[in-house]
Amino acid sequence: MRTLVAVLVVSLLLAACGPQTDVEAEKAAIESARAQWVAAYKSGDLDRMETLYTEDVVLLPAEAPAVSGKAGVAGWYERFFEQNSVEEISVPADEVVVAGEWAFVRGRAYASFRGRDAKSLSFRGKTLEIWRKQADGSWKLFRDTFNSDVPLAAPAPPAGQPGK
Repeated sequence: MRTLVAVLVVSLLLAACGPQTDVEAEKAAIESARAQWVAAYKSGDLDRMETLYTEDVVLLPAEAPAVSGKAGVAGWYERFFEQNSVEEISVPADEVVVAGEWAFVRGRAYASFRGRDAKSLSFRGKTLEIWRKQADGSWKLFRDTFNSDVPLAAPAPPAGQPGK
């Protein structure tokens, strides 16, 4: 029993004396990276967006299958930007938790777009992001997901035909 207590005490002392993370500084660095992502998204700058993802990123977009890797995510956004122009986007964080080289951000997303058919579209939903600290100290998106608060409405059946 004494050995167990001694090991626990030494472990706690080593943990307390080990490198400390400045959580507020890390949160600020993540918020800065998120602001860079928003600016790149607003301008459709795929090259800049791509620098903010890890090589093994996975994007879990609303109403679509998962997309893996930087090239896959860039391709997904390229198709999106070909079909839509971004009018506005806001992704406020409700919670940022840092745990060593990992962090998660839970937040909200609001966006408006103009489709190529000139129709205005809007999105209101939730986000969950997992960030990973890189060897150079930067933070990059490792997993990124968003989904809508409002279900997509099915089109009304043509006049005179019953709905399914």
